Amino acid sequence: MLRSLVGSEMCIRDRYQRRVHGEQLQVEEQKQEESVQNQAENSNEDQHKPEFSAEFLGDIATQPDFIEKTVKTISKFILLKNNGAKPWPHETYLQNSIQKIQILIGSLPPGQENTYEVNFAINQSVGRFTTRWQVISKIGVQTQPISETFGLSYDVQKPQKNNDEEYLVMALRLQEIFEDQELEKLLDFVQNNLGKNFEELVSIYTVSYTHLTLPTIYSVQISVVAVSLKKKN
Repeated sequence: MLRSLVGSEMCIRDRYQRRVHGEQLQVEEQKQEESVQNQAENSNEDQHKPEFSAEFLGDIATQPDFIEKTVKTISKFILLKNNGAKPWPHETYLQNSIQKIQILIGSLPPGQENTYEVNFAINQSVGRFTTRWQVISKIGVQTQPISETFGLSYDVQKPQKNNDEEYLVMALRLQEIFEDQELEKLLDFVQNNLGKNFEELVSIYTVSYTHLTLPTIYSVQISVVAVSLKKKN
């Protein structure tokens, strides 16, 4: 009887192991089929992809954050992706044909993304402007575009009003020359001519100072000369 029970237990154990082993084989076969299918799909996708291709994914950041009309150059940080079948050639550039700018960005493996910094001169008028860019690569002996043209936009703002000490000192020095002018008006003039030195401010304001009488204009011109001579000495 004992031998009979032991034999029954062994049969049950063998059936259980065969069932588990069979399930494992089925799972492995299913994984292999899925792997083969994925490889086939990826192969088909690669066959339809261009060899070299770049995609502009977006404009990430701009420096400086606030762009006044006195700013001459800015930096843009952009995201690009290699959506081609091959790595980009080492001689791959960001190009702005209008400003004749080429920025070397180098190679990037297929499917990967990367962030690039773009520096360029801007329009110094107030308003919104867009520059046009394209990714180009030297393939063999020829240089050709590998991306669609994309735009990088920026806004140029009026100078921020700021009553800090530097502008106030400039306005007070101007008032010593243009004695009948209000300090607030002179301060506004300084803020609208950021980047100018004192002699340039005096020269510009003298031109617009047309309501003065002739003797007063003469005295202002003498003051301008005196300022210039004082600086040289």
